[in-house]
Amino acid sequence: MEGVPGLAQLTAPAPTGSGFHADDHSQDTAQVIVRAMAAAAAADGTIDPGQRAALVAQMQRAGLASDESAFLEEAIANPASPGEIARAVADNSELAAQVFAAASLVANPANAKEQEFLSRLSTELGMSGGLLSHIRAAVSGARGAKTPQQPSS
Repeated sequence: MEGVPGLAQLTAPAPTGSGFHADDHSQDTAQVIVRAMAAAAAADGTIDPGQRAALVAQMQRAGLASDESAFLEEAIANPASPGEIARAVADNSELAAQVFAAASLVANPANAKEQEFLSRLSTELGMSGGLLSHIRAAVSGARGAKTPQQPSS
């Protein structure tokens, strides 16, 4: 999916109409993805500069205008719960996978609170074991190309 840092490198371009192509996203779905990323990053009570940069980059790639920075600040100041995110995703399994992958990419793998958030999010989204394992492996592979994040407080 275009727009989620690191995820585009993991897969071939998705076909239009598949639910995974960049053209398949509305402003609403882009905002759900950004809200999930902000909530995962803020699960420990702080967002480090790398996480903030990833959030801003996601907004830009998703076509959310820079004047929508108030949206990002609100998403950071009042992070959505896993249940709120799941309700916004509804029964859209493609969006659920993208939301979980995006949140996983911004969450620090060494931060217990951020990982607990991801666990609750996967449960609320009804992620299956096989799909969840696949997404985690893909995210891990994307991280392998980067310098590991330092644990945040």
